[in-house]
Amino acid sequence: VKTALFRRVARRARGILTNSSAEVGFMARRFGIPEHRLRFVPMYTTIAEPTMAAGNDGAVVSIGRTLRDIDTLLRAAPDFGAPLLLVVGRHDPLPEPLPANVQVLRDIPIAAGHDLLRRAAVVVVPLLPAERSTGQVVLFEAMAMGKPVVATRATGTADYIRDGENGLLVEPDDAPGMAAAVGRVLGDRDLARRLGAAALQDCLGPLGVEPYARRLLAAIRELAPPPA
Repeated sequence: VKTALFRRVARRARGILTNSSAEVGFMARRFGIPEHRLRFVPMYTTIAEPTMAAGNDGAVVSIGRTLRDIDTLLRAAPDFGAPLLLVVGRHDPLPEPLPANVQVLRDIPIAAGHDLLRRAAVVVVPLLPAERSTGQVVLFEAMAMGKPVVATRATGTADYIRDGENGLLVEPDDAPGMAAAVGRVLGDRDLARRLGAAALQDCLGPLGVEPYARRLLAAIRELAPPPA
C-alpha cells in the first residue's frame, strides 16, 4: 500500500530528489518514472560548526538503527583490540552472548551520542546491502568532528567516502575486512589523523549546509523551472 501510494505521488510530482546517486535508478524503476525526473543532491552535515575533536579515549563507536549490519559488526568486534560502544534502539534485538569488549547503550539522547562520537578513536558505520540510502547522518556527524570512519560500501556511503582518503570502505558482510580496517586506523595515528582531517575539510566545504542549499535550489530549478 505504501509503495502504491508513493508511486501515485511520484508520477504526479515534477521531480524527485535523492540522497545517493544509486537511488536515481532504483526510484525510477520502483515508481515507474523516467530517470530525467530525478536528481541526486548530496546531503550535508547537521553539525553547525564542524571542528576537530580533541583526542580520543581509544574506543570504537557505532551508532544507528536503520539497515545496520550489527551481525557483521559483532563478528568483527573481538578483533578490534579496543572496546566497542554500540548504540541501538530500546527494543533492537542483539545476539547473545555479546563479545566481551562490547558495551551496548540504548536510546541515548542526541547530545550523549555526539559526546561519544567526539571521544571515539574510530567510528564504524556497518550497513546492510540495500537499494535505499541510510547512515549518512551519523557518518557526517563523525566526519564533522574530524573522526576517522570505517563504513560498509553501500548506497548511503559510496557517494561520500573516498576509500583511503577521507575514510575507509569495506565490503558488505566482510567481518575480517571490517576488523582489519578498524585495526589499521587504531594502529596508525598518521592514517587516523589524515582521514579525519580530510573528512573535516569535506564538511567545511562541499558537505556544508550552504553548498547543499545551492545544490538543492539548482536541482529544483532544473526540475521545475520558474515561468518565463
